[in-house]
Amino acid sequence: MNANAPVKINRPLHWFAVATAIATFLLLGAGGLVTSHEAGMSVPDWPNSYGYNMFLFPWDQWVIFLHPTQRSVVERSFNGPARVTGSAGTGKSVVALHRAAWRATTPD
Repeated sequence: MNANAPVKINRPLHWFAVATAIATFLLLGAGGLVTSHEAGMSVPDWPNSYGYNMFLFPWDQWVIFLHPTQRSVVERSFNGPARVTGSAGTGKSVVALHRAAWRATTPD
């Protein structure tokens, strides 16, 4: 192996890595702005999510844990049908299942 041989660089992979690094720093900056301006859904006492340390929370309670916003939708009184909207992975199915269980166990 010749020490003076040119090094082959995969240019597309290099620029993809550079773009990913730049996007990561932009997202970190945006996240800092959201948290410092108390906007969005930032948790004020992170990593204690509203009094629960999320890293030490028992697994058997995690499977039934709802975010306070989700719990408010589950236990709210509606005058007819309700529409819950959101993007994929936001917990709509979880809220619907908890709502059905709550309605089944709560007297009218």
